[in-house]
Amino acid sequence: MVSDLINECKKENINIEIKTDKNEGCNINIFNLDVKKNEVYSTVNYTIKATKDDKTVFLNSSSINDYKKIIKIIKNNIDALDSKEKNSFAKNQILNKIKNSKETIEMNKVLNKLLELNKLKENNKYLSNIEIEYSYLYKNLLIENEKTLLKDEYGMHTFGADIVINKNGINQTSRFFMTTKTFDFDKFKRRIILKIKEA
Repeated sequence: MVSDLINECKKENINIEIKTDKNEGCNINIFNLDVKKNEVYSTVNYTIKATKDDKTVFLNSSSINDYKKIIKIIKNNIDALDSKEKNSFAKNQILNKIKNSKETIEMNKVLNKLLELNKLKENNKYLSNIEIEYSYLYKNLLIENEKTLLKDEYGMHTFGADIVINKNGINQTSRFFMTTKTFDFDKFKRRIILKIKEA
């Protein structure tokens, strides 16, 4: 798809470089036993840098399927420019791929694990509220032009907790976040237990 657009632009004497930014992930928010948020998302954004006659324009789009429309917009934007400003493109054939960085997230299993943390209230009479946040992000970045391919990707899990301890009618709130490369639920649970003990 990207290479096709590059070739179509070349026929029009337009040199282009396309940055493809893909984001996939999920967000979960739980307050005590109430699931406030449980969503999965996937987005793709393309940033196109195009040059012709020493003029450079940029275009953002969520789709590059309609080649004719994109080329028409590029031409119109270039024609509207008065000044010339040539931009350089990425060079060299570099492929940087972090293997196995994308994980398959089983939302039901993750949700059930996080809901287990509410059992901590049963074992601690001072723990009045516990709010859990969890998100997973997989990011894939690709930069392509006629001669170059640059690629990078990564995945990360973010855990967060708001804990309210009530002793003698006084509320004490503790908040923390942690980021991991894998779904390290046990580490997150240990951190929460430690925060409860410290309160």
